[in-house]
Amino acid sequence: IAGWIAGLAYALTRDGLPFLDGQSVGKKVMKLRAVTADGEPLTNNWGPVIIRNIVLFIPLFPIVELIVLLTNKEKLRLGDQWAKTKVISVE
Repeated sequence: IAGWIAGLAYALTRDGLPFLDGQSVGKKVMKLRAVTADGEPLTNNWGPVIIRNIVLFIPLFPIVELIVLLTNKEKLRLGDQWAKTKVISVE
């Protein structure tokens, strides 16, 4: 059960973890970073981090997120719109 709790905690907070420099493992590999709409890093900024990720735990909501992402001109998923965040490229 401890593994499930750790996995859930990581999934909810991955973009705000200081030891990952505000990037999830996947974002590090793809050289991406989630930031606030103003461009501020999400490291230790737990409110937006949890809002943008909690929607992925709502049953069937990831399908809605995909549809919104594919049809939205701004290319922002609902979690990012609600948390006022965006994903950017980093070099």
